[in-house]
Amino acid sequence: MALTAMDRHANAPDRDGTDISGDPPLAGVTAVVGGRYEIKFGERLNHLDSPQANAFGVRDLEGGSRQRFALVLKHNSYGRFSQFDKFAAIDAGAMLRAFAFAAVGVPGADVERMALIMERPAGVRIMTRDSKPEDKLDERAVIDRILSPAEDSLRALHRLDLTHRAIRPDNLYCRDRAEGPVGLGECLSAPPGFDQPDAFEPIESAMASPTGRGDGSAASDMFALGVTIVTLLSGRWPARQHQPQRIMRRIERGSYREYAGAVRCSNDMEDLLAGLLYDDPEGRWNVDQLRAWLNKKSVGRRLFYRAKSGHRPFRVEGLSCATPRAVAYAMSLHRDAARVMIATGQLTHWLERSLGEIRMADAVSAIIGDDYDDDTMLSKIDDKILTRLCRILDPEGPVYSHGKAVMLDGFDYAVAEALLGGDAEAERALEFMLGHALPVDQLPAQWSNARRQEIKARFRGYQGFVRGLVAGSRAAICFAPSASPMPPASYRFCRAA
Repeated sequence: MALTAMDRHANAPDRDGTDISGDPPLAGVTAVVGGRYEIKFGERLNHLDSPQANAFGVRDLEGGSRQRFALVLKHNSYGRFSQFDKFAAIDAGAMLRAFAFAAVGVPGADVERMALIMERPAGVRIMTRDSKPEDKLDERAVIDRILSPAEDSLRALHRLDLTHRAIRPDNLYCRDRAEGPVGLGECLSAPPGFDQPDAFEPIESAMASPTGRGDGSAASDMFALGVTIVTLLSGRWPARQHQPQRIMRRIERGSYREYAGAVRCSNDMEDLLAGLLYDDPEGRWNVDQLRAWLNKKSVGRRLFYRAKSGHRPFRVEGLSCATPRAVAYAMSLHRDAARVMIATGQLTHWLERSLGEIRMADAVSAIIGDDYDDDTMLSKIDDKILTRLCRILDPEGPVYSHGKAVMLDGFDYAVAEALLGGDAEAERALEFMLGHALPVDQLPAQWSNARRQEIKARFRGYQGFVRGLVAGSRAAICFAPSASPMPPASYRFCRAA
């Protein structure tokens, strides 16, 4: 499915932020999607806006019984439109349905914008960013209105190997009456995880750049559901300031302690939150365990997960790190300081003496050598080596380079957003990572052969992109479905002269 309207205008200033607010002069202005859904730009529906799209009323020219509304992107985005058909085929009772999408002319905008036609909920969001603590829900309401319907929707998604990646309180809508069950909002208008506050992302993708968080797995949705429950029970959104310090605390303390430690709830609810907020995705509760919990069956409480920690912290520019993942994250933020610590042997010393990770220390030494007294060592440690070392320290985390952090399944989204947005700095970082095969470098030995081959096959599909980016011009950007055996979200990217 080619995004033809977007590639026609890829080099136009499509991120101009044109205000399409539905003022009176727009009362008679419309656009039709799929020959059926008429978007009424004069009928503004601010209460249904998504972070990346404005909402408008829709008239079904065929007189369908369901109410619809349109989300018109503020800036063109790759989003998840390549997966639209799969999402549209799902008619789970607790998820707003998607019906159609197309590029349409927008009043006052220089280029066409992508528009998404969605089922229109009768009610409002269950919680907004401006909600007050007294707006919190009790446990019974969370179970009946949130968990029971969400389990049905997530089961339908995960059965098809799809993820929602936009589960948070302000993306839950009352489908009928105000006190009734809620439905999951849309998840197509932006790259997966893009609109999520980092608190709603598992640690590994929380460390990634928003455009590069990737489709994730079913475990990503279950984690977001856990943080959503905590937010609804407490009536308070997780803090958003000082991101590096917050992520470091999560790595060191664990997400359950960081988010749910102070929440007053029953022992049963504590068991649920401990399962959903378990930091190891392999051990996190899935929809089957959620269903068992809802049916009051014994599932067993997850013991607190904590990665192996050093006896003494490793400090990087004021950030105290106790685990290899924390060190990798801190080094990605302070690369100049990291180069000095690596060149002087401080990193391998900490890995050996404080953490007891001899194999990891040997892997680091194999890349950088062990002549720490040589003045040339510092100049030898370039961005490529730093990226490889971060992969050794945290193989499940993002690929770090030149200020970008991208999950292994997030490169297609990151590349597309960089190209569409004309972000030359991001393009260079992605070209560097892909050109040097950094995503497939240092794959963990403990991974299964099937998983390793899957990752390698995914990145072979990017080789044409790198060649085109180096040799091509910026006259046009075109998207076409990849012919390689890659996931549905993947496209190959080419530039036309």
